[in-house]
Amino acid sequence: CGAAHSAALTSDGVILAWGDNASGQCGGVSPLPSPVPQLRGMRVSHVACFGGATVGVTVGGRAYSVGGGRTRRREGESDGSESGEDDDGDGDGDGDGDGDGD
Repeated sequence: CGAAHSAALTSDGVILAWGDNASGQCGGVSPLPSPVPQLRGMRVSHVACFGGATVGVTVGGRAYSVGGGRTRRREGESDGSESGEDDDGDGDGDGDGDGDGD
């Protein structure tokens, strides 16, 4: 997948990453497949990795890059809190995963 790391997407929309984490692209320190903590609570529909980064695209269409020493969202996008982006996939638009819309 990446230069020296790999990533997989679970059926629950969670990215698991493992391998070299020199740029933070796996999110943690485990050499075993582990959830990327920077994307906790977000339901991801697509994952890709390259060089020293892992990229996840949420079900709401936002792209996040983990690696290179920081987590970034696609330039020009909000974090979802103002727009009601539904990155958790529960359909209520609030992004918190509980389905109640609050």
